[in-house]
Amino acid sequence: MANRYALTERQKVMDTYLKGCVNLYGFVTIRQFLKVFNRYNQPKLLKEEFMKCADKLVRHSYMHYQIYSNAIINKQVDKEKIDEIVSYQSGKTYYMPQEKEILSYANAHYFEQTPQTKELVRFLTMDMQVNLFVTNTFMEELLWAIRIEEPPRAQYSLIDKFHINPENTAQADALIQKMTEVNNNTRKWANCGYTPFDLYFAARKDGDK
Repeated sequence: MANRYALTERQKVMDTYLKGCVNLYGFVTIRQFLKVFNRYNQPKLLKEEFMKCADKLVRHSYMHYQIYSNAIINKQVDKEKIDEIVSYQSGKTYYMPQEKEILSYANAHYFEQTPQTKELVRFLTMDMQVNLFVTNTFMEELLWAIRIEEPPRAQYSLIDKFHINPENTAQADALIQKMTEVNNNTRKWANCGYTPFDLYFAARKDGDK
């Protein structure tokens, strides 16, 4: 007898895209989710079809997301954080990810390998001689803290948490600078998936018109 709670193949794809969207955006409208899903999948998904299986999807992945009539939210943070993110997102447009990118974000531990993250990893492992396992775990927690808009003090507290000890003031300053560069080039929930530099250069471009 078929399990009525098991996801169909199409619903499994929806589930993957839902996880990708809530990990990239934190809070996302159903309209934007459908735009992302329909860019890379056929047949097109309509809101009516989606809402009919919403309870089933949530039952399957309740730790990852919650679906409401007008939005989908990440369940890995509390309501106060989501409310904060929604206020930051006001007036901003959503970043549209590539297919490979949104599928990568379905893994909550994923972070984009940018020149800035690679340089920070190199600095920690080569210049500061931090164990690679510690470095990778530090990077995961740092990128998550940046993504969900944790304040700088919470990000810098990870240095003590992982017992990363700069040899001198110059090395400490270099570490903070490289963490700041990572922050400026990380996709954030508050920015609807854009990086701070994305928005900065977009604002400059608009100002030049």
